[in-house]
Amino acid sequence: TYTPNSFTFKNFNVTGGHSVLKVNGSVPKMDSDSLVAQFVNWELSNFDILTRQFSIDLNGSINGDLQLTMIKDNPTLVSNLTINDLWFNNEFLVKEKEIDNRSKSIDENV
Repeated sequence: TYTPNSFTFKNFNVTGGHSVLKVNGSVPKMDSDSLVAQFVNWELSNFDILTRQFSIDLNGSINGDLQLTMIKDNPTLVSNLTINDLWFNNEFLVKEKEIDNRSKSIDENV
């Protein structure tokens, strides 16, 4: 839903095969706003349509959630993500990477 003061998603889901991206919430403009993206076996190559123009090719899969919120007028990302078999422009980077900035940890399995 779009209004001059907000852009809100309610149960917006994108699916393809076993990949699912769920989006809920409002694009943050004030402290009470937050936007949450939940990834379930999401293939990073699904982002090619957005990254191709920058000559970026991502492959692998992602699971978990990413929250964009506003804290004291500063955009803030909070995540709990696991990325598997990450490739960047045809170069293998990592087997598994867990990113959880709530606990301020990044675990990597090469």
